[in-house]
Amino acid sequence: LLHHGLVEIGIECLSQRLYRLDVVPLQDLFHLIEGQSHALKQRIVLLTAVLLLVGCTTPGSPGIKSSPQHPTAIKVETLMKTTTSWDNKPLPAYSTTQPEISILRITIPPLTALPEHQHPIINTGVLISGNLEAVSEHGDTLSLHAGDTIAEVVNTWHYGRNPSDDEPAVIIVVYVGTPGTPLTIKRDGTMRHEE
Repeated sequence: LLHHGLVEIGIECLSQRLYRLDVVPLQDLFHLIEGQSHALKQRIVLLTAVLLLVGCTTPGSPGIKSSPQHPTAIKVETLMKTTTSWDNKPLPAYSTTQPEISILRITIPPLTALPEHQHPIINTGVLISGNLEAVSEHGDTLSLHAGDTIAEVVNTWHYGRNPSDDEPAVIIVVYVGTPGTPLTIKRDGTMRHEE
C-alpha cells in the first residue's frame, strides 16, 4: 500500500512537473517503461516517485502550493535599525552588567492616555493594531499606525495616547535592561518592573 501510494504521489508530481515544464509528455514516460518487466517497471516508477517527492517538497516546486497566506520562501524584513530614539536623540550606551530582556504586549483602550513616564533603558516597539500618539515633555509628537515601529525616548518624560474612539491600540515592546532596573518610572515616582 505504501509503495502504491508513493507511486501515485510521484506520478502526480511528475505530471505537474512535466506539464509545467513542457519537457516530455506524460504518455511518453509511460511508453518508455512499457516494454519493461513488471518488477522493473515498479522499481523505475518507485525510484521516480521518491526522487520527485524530494523535488515536490522543495519550496517553489509544483508539489507545494504557494499562496499569500502560506508563502514557501523565508522572508526577512528589517522593521527598524536606528541609533536614535523617535525624537532624534542618540540612544544611550548599553550597560556592561548582566542584560535582561523583557517583551510586553500593551493594550491601550480607545481614548485613553498613559500617565506621563520615562524609561531608564532602551526599548522599542511595533504597533500591532490601532493608532497611537507619543508626546514628549518637549512637545515632540509621533503618530503611529498599525505596523509602525518606534524607538522610545530614554530618560525623557513622555506619554502615549490612543486617539481612536472605537479601537484599542496594541503594541509589542521590547525592553533591553538589567535585572532589578525598572522598565518605566512614572512622574509620581512609582516604578514599574513589568506590566
